[in-house]
This record gives sequence, structure tokens and C-alpha cells, in this order.
Amino acid sequence: AGAAAGAVVDRRLARVPGVEYIVRRAGDGGDLVIAQELPEGDRPLPTGGDCRVRTDSVSGTGEVLPPLEG
Repeated sequence: AGAAAGAVVDRRLARVPGVEYIVRRAGDGGDLVIAQELPEGDRPLPTGGDCRVRTDSVSGTGEVLPPLEG
């Protein structure tokens, strides 16, 4: 567990290209703030558009993804 925690700390201290999203939840109108890496060549999602948030129940982290099509 100690090594895993150290790896997470090292990753957070590294400077990598990223984006910070502020997502308004549809249900209660509350906001989520999620910072995530932005791989080279990828573009951030447009402001004001729909999205979905995938969360990891173990780590409590979240990732903003484009909405599902269809």
C-alpha cells in the first residue's frame, strides 16, 4: 500500500498537460471539479456541453468523458 501511495503522490507532483473541468450535476445542481490529464492531440470538451463522469469507487477519483451517442 505504501508503494502505491507513493506512486500516486509522484504522479500528482509531475507536470503534465491537463485540464480542469467544473461539472454541474443535473440532479441537485451541485458542482464537481475534476482535474485530469489531457493526452497530446486531444481537445478539451466544449464549455457548456453535456458530458458524463466516470468515478472509481475504490480511489474516489473521477474522469470527465464525452456524452454517449445515441
